Amino acid sequence: MSRKLGAIQPIYRSGIHIKDAVSVDHPGEITQSYIDLFVKLGGQVIRDDIKRLSKRNEKVILHGRHQYIADEVVIAAGPWSNDLLKTISSPLPMCFERGYHKHFAYPQGEILTRPIYDVDYAFVLSPMTQGYRLTSGSELNDKDAEINTVQLEKAIKSVQNSAVLGEPTNNSLWKGNRPTLPDSLPAIGPHPKCKHVWLAFGHQHVGFSTGPTTGRLIAELMLDQVPFIAITPFLPKRFF
Repeated sequence: MSRKLGAIQPIYRSGIHIKDAVSVDHPGEITQSYIDLFVKLGGQVIRDDIKRLSKRNEKVILHGRHQYIADEVVIAAGPWSNDLLKTISSPLPMCFERGYHKHFAYPQGEILTRPIYDVDYAFVLSPMTQGYRLTSGSELNDKDAEINTVQLEKAIKSVQNSAVLGEPTNNSLWKGNRPTLPDSLPAIGPHPKCKHVWLAFGHQHVGFSTGPTTGRLIAELMLDQVPFIAITPFLPKRFF
C-alpha cells in the first residue's frame, strides 16, 4: 500500500473489504429499542435478581426479591445461565471467552467510518457513538476471575501504528464473559429433563447478532411450530 487510505496509516500490504457486512455504533440503544417494542406490543419488563428456580406441580418458580410462578421459563442469561440452571438441573459444560474493550475519543482530522480487524495483532477498532472502541482478543478464564488487561494493553500499543487515537474516555474499560459450549454451538430448545424449562444460551461472541434468531426459534418451538431452520444441532439434549 503506497498511500494513506482515509484514517488508516499506510502500514498494511493488503486487506479484505467485506462489502456486505454491517455494524452498529451503539448496541445498547438497539437493545433498548427491542425492549421498547416488546412493551409496546403488550410485554412487561420486571427487573429482579433471580437466585434460583424450583418446580411445583406443572409450574416453574423463580426465586428473587419476589417469587414468580410461570407456566414456561426460558433461561437466557448468557454466562450466568448455568448459575440458574444448576439450581434445578445439572449445568452445561460451559467455558468463557472473556473479552475486553476500551473507548477513545476521536482525533482531529479523518476518522474511520467502518470497523477494521488487524489479524496479526488481534484487535478490532470500531467507530462508535462514544468514540473509537478498541477490542482485544479472547482470554480463556473463569467468569469471576480477576480482570487481566494484558491483551488490551498490547492492543493499545499496536493500534497506534494503524490509526490515530484520541484520549481514553473515563471509566470506559469493559469486560465481558462470552459463554462457550464444547461444540461451539448454542443450546436452544427444551430442557430434556425439566419440563417447562427452555434454554437459549452459549452464543460465544455472536449473541448480539444471533439473539433475534434464537428468540424466533424458541417461540416456534414453544408454540409447537416447525422451526424455520434445522434445530437438531442446537438442542440441549446433546449434553444430557
